[in-house]
Amino acid sequence: MSREALRSVRHFVYRCVDAEGRVVYVGCTHDVTKRWKQHKKTGVAGTTARLKVTVHPDQATALEVERAEIAAHEPRLNRQLYVMGLEDWGQEKILRRLQDELTTHPRLPFKGDANSAITTLRRTYLSKFGRDPLLELSRTGKLPARVRAALERTEAA
Repeated sequence: MSREALRSVRHFVYRCVDAEGRVVYVGCTHDVTKRWKQHKKTGVAGTTARLKVTVHPDQATALEVERAEIAAHEPRLNRQLYVMGLEDWGQEKILRRLQDELTTHPRLPFKGDANSAITTLRRTYLSKFGRDPLLELSRTGKLPARVRAALERTEAA
């Protein structure tokens, strides 16, 4: 199916809800079954107790709904921070989300698509508060050990 044709077929927005009723991930797809199989490999499925799905007439509509849902719920497993109103987040909220990201995705250096959330959080914190959030987390003992060790290696080099 061509990209043009794919845009016009119905799409689904799905919300992964954990056992406590919190939305932990919001996604958009034209094939829920195929996407769910991918989530089983990445671990999203393991944190999901219930899946809520809505049907939309086309990709554009579904993407709008997905962005709105991500902004409303700020799901911890979504990494599209740009739609979450990051500029309004306070110091503690940014540090908490950064700590979550570093625990879940502790690769260094912070480059590439897989770590864009870490880079975005780090830059936002630095521009808002004038300090490196990694140093803040390190100073308070909240920096994951793997990340701390990698940082120490990078600083020594």
